Amino acid sequence: EITEVDEKVKFGEVVDVKVDIYKGNTNRYSIKLYVEGNGKKVSEITKIHMYDKYSSYNGQLPIQLNPNCNLKLENGKYDIVLEGLGEEDEKEIKIEGIKTSLCGKSSTTTSSASSSSKKFDYSLTDYPKKISSSQEFDIKVEIQNNDDQDSEVDIWSYVYRGSKSYSGDRQQNKKYITIDADSSEIITLTNKVSGLEDGDYKLKVVINKDNQKTNKEIIEEISVSGSSSYSTKCPSVEYSPNFGNPIILAEYNIFNQLLCTDNIHYKQVIYESKNERIKKLIPYFIIILTTLLSIILIITKQSKPF
Repeated sequence: EITEVDEKVKFGEVVDVKVDIYKGNTNRYSIKLYVEGNGKKVSEITKIHMYDKYSSYNGQLPIQLNPNCNLKLENGKYDIVLEGLGEEDEKEIKIEGIKTSLCGKSSTTTSSASSSSKKFDYSLTDYPKKISSSQEFDIKVEIQNNDDQDSEVDIWSYVYRGSKSYSGDRQQNKKYITIDADSSEIITLTNKVSGLEDGDYKLKVVINKDNQKTNKEIIEEISVSGSSSYSTKCPSVEYSPNFGNPIILAEYNIFNQLLCTDNIHYKQVIYESKNERIKKLIPYFIIILTTLLSIILIITKQSKPF
């Protein structure tokens, strides 16, 4: 809602507009404020972004009016428009006269405003610079459509080195979105890599606007580390009638698991003396002897006649 505004201003002036905005449960976040008359904008567009749901903004926003040094715009009534989050509010103002101090550079101001209105900006706002050899990660790309028409955008990303893609098909996370005129969107793309060697790779984001022949691209460096990690899984034997007694099998699996755990421990040790290694192996020798004695006793007991 527009709560307060000057009722009478001049072309070229900055108009201060008091607004009251509340955002509920919506994913939209872009809000625009501008002045128009007969369907034509006569000011710059002031934008703010509200990302948090169930939040409010109560304050003052400025609008820069067109200087109108060529006197093509008529004095009269115009509408201040506040739109966004699926809602819109308008308030009427009266514009008469011009601010003559701006007219010395009106041609520069007009041309810069005209060129920026056709601008299509894009940037990679969030991505990990380091990843592991097998990982799923998200990146965020912000696209700003400053055109006066909606834009149809295809966007995708992948990790590569040389001519090879390391995140599957290059367009596997491709998204198709429509970006409203004079608005922006933040797109999240999920990338999944696996089996990469340590080293430097490249992350590429590809954007196609309105089915144009030439794609727009963003390329960033990304490094991979941790590919030489070892497995901590230990093998176990499933019971079958051909293997033997299930009690023996259970004891074998316990013993095998202890050895696997010991191997994992020793892979992390840089240096250890022979005496220390012998000391640490003593408990396992005792376990081995106990296991063997148990097996012998079980087999002896089962072989005795009733």
